Amino acid sequence: MPEPSEPMWRRYLRFFGPNVKGDIDEELGFHFTERIDELRAQGLAPDAAHRQALAEFGDVPAIRAELHRIDREAHRRRRRRVSVTTAVGGLGLDLRFA
Repeated sequence: MPEPSEPMWRRYLRFFGPNVKGDIDEELGFHFTERIDELRAQGLAPDAAHRQALAEFGDVPAIRAELHRIDREAHRRRRRRVSVTTAVGGLGLDLRFA
């Protein structure tokens, strides 16, 4: 999970492509922190809230791997959709030119 002291300029690296690992870690970290805050608001001690949040989240590496798999599948579908759209658009241009 990302460190709170992570530089703000990291978000500008998206111009060079997605940072899926960073995005997943950031999102998991956000939800984990939110759950700890909820548990502490309910009266749990910080250590107890942290342990309970870890127990509720379960196998974080498995969750991270599943999110990576979902992203790869979504990327594959987007790429296929763009390929089909480009091919159909090119065919339309060829027919108009002919």
